[in-house]
Amino acid sequence: MIGSLLYLTTTSLDILQVMCMVACFQENSKETHVIAVERIFRYPKGIMEYRLWYPKGKNFTLIVISNIDWVGCVDDRKSTNGGAFYLGNNLVGWYNKK
Repeated sequence: MIGSLLYLTTTSLDILQVMCMVACFQENSKETHVIAVERIFRYPKGIMEYRLWYPKGKNFTLIVISNIDWVGCVDDRKSTNGGAFYLGNNLVGWYNKK
């Protein structure tokens, strides 16, 4: 089943992290792991109608905004960073890491 999920990650990158977590339990899998794999298989079927559509002829600009604060957390003195990705006027991705 994990091999089939690896094939799905080429078209649906959003299942990659979950698939890797389930693959850790491939040798000693329990019933809960099998149920999780079945849910992963159902996920792409449920999102088939959701696609990004960009009109032809529009000129989109990718804008990336990031911020880094070295040793910025006063509790544990760890650095924090974050950012956002805009395509035109639309937010298409973001990240935050401590």
